[in-house]
Amino acid sequence: MRRIKVCQVINAYAVGGAETVALDVARGLDPARFESLAVAAVEPRSAETPEMLRRFREAGVEAHSLHHRRFGDPRALLGLTAFFRRHRPDIVLLGLVNFGPVAWAAARACGARLVQNVYGYEVWSALTAPRRMALY
Repeated sequence: MRRIKVCQVINAYAVGGAETVALDVARGLDPARFESLAVAAVEPRSAETPEMLRRFREAGVEAHSLHHRRFGDPRALLGLTAFFRRHRPDIVLLGLVNFGPVAWAAARACGARLVQNVYGYEVWSALTAPRRMALY
């Protein structure tokens, strides 16, 4: 049976909440059923290995960096699309609201499904009743 390839897109390999959640998800995936990748979109170039990059690799996650300066950089879409085409993920997990449109477009261009994890926001209460109904 072919393993399902899951790629998680994060900001950078800095120690933080979203990065820790991504690592916990990667550790929780059954390696017999899933292949786990991680890609940092705006990871700065550094001579030292970032702490979370080390943790991802120790957990057996194939971890990469795109080294874009900011999310609005048009090269971010091209770079992420090229990355997805090269690695062919089946599912892209995204925990970043600010990188959502770029990741969505890149995943769509490569035929991957995108799952967006929105946390830390009070989205539901901000919606009006008709909009809430549209979510069902």
